[in-house]
Amino acid sequence: MRDGPARWALAAAVLSLAMIPAACSGGSMSGYDWSLYDQLKEATPETFEHYVETLEEMRAEAEEQQRKPRPGLHAELGYVLALKGDLERGLRLLDEEVEYYPESEKFVAVMKRLARGDATILEAPETPEAR
Repeated sequence: MRDGPARWALAAAVLSLAMIPAACSGGSMSGYDWSLYDQLKEATPETFEHYVETLEEMRAEAEEQQRKPRPGLHAELGYVLALKGDLERGLRLLDEEVEYYPESEKFVAVMKRLARGDATILEAPETPEAR
């Protein structure tokens, strides 16, 4: 086979096929624990508590290994804790998300307003066309 576009296309196809088993597995991919999704898919009070415990474990593991937590972990855990009634700790974790990932600042600001019960953030602004 000649060097050129055809060879690169074949290499890309082989690499893509090699990734399919990893992408289809039920385990962790790119730092996301798919069991979190499974726990919320069948939401019950028990699975919700297990979901919170899993987030706490993921946070503790990152801390123990002295590595940066995956993006969104502190925001997700903070928001859930705020909804459960631990607003102070929830807001603190949301602030930590911004410390780790400054680009999340605007998104976290919305989450903080929602955590405090301000649902007006979800209302669409009135436009002249709507009148």
